[in-house]
Amino acid sequence: MIGASPLSFQPWMRKMPWGGKQLTALYGFNSSPSPVGEAWLLSDHHLHHSKSTVSQVDHLTLRQLIQHHGRDLVGQEFSLPFPILIKILDAAENLSIQVHPDDDQSRLWSPGERGKSEAWVVLSVEKNAALYIDLKQDCSMEQFEASVRQGKTVECLNRIEPRIGEVYAIPPGTVHAIGAGIMLLEVQQSSDATFRLDDWGRTEADGKSRPLHVEAGLACARKSPTGVGLQTAISEPSGAKLLVQNSHFSIRQWSDCSQVVIHAPAIVIPWQSDIICMETDSSYHRGNATVIPALMKQCTFELQPTAVLYEIHWHPS
Repeated sequence: MIGASPLSFQPWMRKMPWGGKQLTALYGFNSSPSPVGEAWLLSDHHLHHSKSTVSQVDHLTLRQLIQHHGRDLVGQEFSLPFPILIKILDAAENLSIQVHPDDDQSRLWSPGERGKSEAWVVLSVEKNAALYIDLKQDCSMEQFEASVRQGKTVECLNRIEPRIGEVYAIPPGTVHAIGAGIMLLEVQQSSDATFRLDDWGRTEADGKSRPLHVEAGLACARKSPTGVGLQTAISEPSGAKLLVQNSHFSIRQWSDCSQVVIHAPAIVIPWQSDIICMETDSSYHRGNATVIPALMKQCTFELQPTAVLYEIHWHPS
């Protein structure tokens, strides 16, 4: 049996050519000669299975915990693999201009993967840093295809200078890129299906360019998918702000409060400072993902004045 207490998981550092050094510093890992672009906070994807840091469950993976304690952990409705993946991204350089498929397109273009709907919460931004999201209003799909094939993809995209705390929805089909100098919390379907349309002329250490996926990307690209772009937060009676909600997950933010009650099952990620579970008097570290098991019903956290808490709920697929 899992205990009636939250379960934290060990972040996994994923090396990426566009990454930086902030994530290894944040999580206290030894610095790597290769740039780290992503910290996978909670994953049941085949590339990485997150391991619990809680001793009473012997450092089992998220997959093993669901297999052994499914209803107690994630509730009555559960399936494998776990449907969402949570990351923090550190873009020291521009990410590729890319597009993700939906579930149907993924079966055709990326067998074995789900589609990929995602949302970004902006955690830090350097001066003049930009996001590139969706096609400009006056750019047709025909013009866009021609620009991609001419290596001028960015000319068709909206350039946005984001602010800390803003939230952007990236539905499948959205042409997008994260620019250098931005750190994001990303919640997404559990998928690594990504089709690169342009990589800014970047070459890797061996002098070779990363492969592009122009045919797949153009087949999946859509202009202005429903719900794309900057989201308007909704204040709720509980004191939380609903940042984004779709058919796969929802994200809420808690701030400027000393105590928060979270209804289980849920995932919480503290930012700026640690939080304390009042039921167990245990501390949970900033930037780490913690699952509140269903058997707890609810959990009360104490927040420091500077703390921001992200509350994530998933929808079974």
